[in-house]
Parts: sequence; C-alpha cells; structure tokens
Amino acid sequence: MTQVHNYMEVEYLPIIRPSFAEQKNPRLFAERVRTTMARALNMMVTDHSYENAALATEAAKRGVDSGASLLEFPKFERLFHLGSKDAKRFFSNFRALNCGRKGIVTYESFVEGLGLPDSTVLRQLFQFFDRQDSGHITFHQYTFGLSFIAKHKYFTEAPAAIFKYCDGVENGYLQHDDLQPRIQDVIPSLSDKQYTNRRQEGRRYQSRRVLQLLGGQPGIRSSVSNI
Repeated sequence: MTQVHNYMEVEYLPIIRPSFAEQKNPRLFAERVRTTMARALNMMVTDHSYENAALATEAAKRGVDSGASLLEFPKFERLFHLGSKDAKRFFSNFRALNCGRKGIVTYESFVEGLGLPDSTVLRQLFQFFDRQDSGHITFHQYTFGLSFIAKHKYFTEAPAAIFKYCDGVENGYLQHDDLQPRIQDVIPSLSDKQYTNRRQEGRRYQSRRVLQLLGGQPGIRSSVSNI
C-alpha cells in the first residue's frame, strides 16, 4: 500500500463454453475452467474448499496447526460422501489421541489416547492408518482410514460378528464375564483396571451407538445394560 503504483499482467484465455454434459453437471465445467486457469499460471490444482477453511479455523482455535487439518474436502466428499459434521467429529476424536500442536499422532500417544496397553492388534491398527510408515498419523490419514472402514462392504457385518464372538454362551446377551476375557484374548496385556476404565467410559455412549451399530438384533437391547 505504500507503493506509488503496482504492475500487473493480464492474460486473456480462450473463451470456454460448456459442453452438453457440462451443462447438466456444472461441477464438470467448473473443474475444466479452473484446470485451464491453473495451467496458464503454471500452478497445481488442489481440492480445498470452504469446509477446509472452516476446519482449519476450528483447529487453530483448539491450538492445533491449521495446516494439519486440511483434507481436500471435495475429494473425500466424492469418495466417501463425507460431510462437514463428520469431519468435525473425526477431528474431535483425532485431538483426543493427543495430536499436539503439530497435529500428528505417534504410536505412544495413540495407545495413551485409547487408554489401552501396547499390543500386536493396536500396532496393526496404527500401521493401517500410517500407510507411509512414518511413525505418526496425520489427520488426513486418520480421516481416510476411518472413512474407508465405514464404507467397506463388510463393515455393517462386523458388529454382529464381534457380538457373536463375545457372546460366550450364545444366549443373545453380553455379560461382563463374557466380554472381559474375549477382549483380553485380543489384547492380552489389558489390565483389569484398564478394562474397567474403558467400560465406564463406554457407558456414556453405549445405548444409542451400540444399538445402532448392532442393528437392533434380538437380545441386544437388554444386553446393553449388562455391559
């Protein structure tokens, strides 16, 4: 603003007219226009949007580097139908894993955030998110992993299979005595205290989420109060 005058160069690009397909789908036309502009400027095209800006603002308010929350939202929306509410919920869960100012989660903070001990199954889970084997998880990797799992064709069958595995006597109900040994089969180093802490924390969410995930199967409603 302190300069007397500023120089600029204007380049007129060829007029772009929408094709028949683009008239029916304005998103295609917008994509072609911005790609043409990016090529003229010799710049890369990214899939960032208003939702990204809102999420970055939320991250900054929470003391996390705003750049760590960028997702290229339209890409996630196309691949997984991810909404802004889903992204905010994922970010809240990601922060709970002790992501710190830099917005990355190490294996140690991952285990601590889950309130579970080191185990083979948790290492495998961490490696599922850490596809680059960098030793940490970014919010982008975390969101991609959760979105992939949620959209997997076998995801809706998993809760029923888990319930059947934990129902030791196969009576359609989950008892405390059924659940703890089954979990400790998967995570042998899980102490009684850690199990109790996770069980108490789970009580806050169990009724609505468990019934939703398990699809209201017979016996589930009564069993929830016994977990």
